[in-house]
Amino acid sequence: MAAEDDREQDSGGDTFVARLRGLTDALMAATRAPAEALESTTRSFRPGALRLPPMPGALSAQQLRTIVEDVRAKRAQVQAFRAQLEVFDQQLAAFEESLEPLVEWSRNWADLERSLTDLWPRGLGGTGGSGPGPGPR
Repeated sequence: MAAEDDREQDSGGDTFVARLRGLTDALMAATRAPAEALESTTRSFRPGALRLPPMPGALSAQQLRTIVEDVRAKRAQVQAFRAQLEVFDQQLAAFEESLEPLVEWSRNWADLERSLTDLWPRGLGGTGGSGPGPGPR
């Protein structure tokens, strides 16, 4: 049984050492990688191998196309807004027309009240007999 424990510890130790060695190798490769990448790049450098950024004219055309599309979308929004405003204006016109008879009726009622108050003598307003009527006996 002791022999089995020794083998398990040895295999555990071997695994640990193998993992540590793998980590060390990976770190060493990582430190060498930038230098090797630089060397391979300079060896394979050819003047035509690099891609240049897009020319300013092509970039301008793309930007202008984007602006045109944005303006087109804004105009479509304005047209939709106009349609909504037209419907709202029609609703307001209908409401205005429905209020006209009420305005006429209210004006007539005010005229009637005025004519009735003009018929009533000013002193007989029920203010405790201070008017021209008979006084206390």
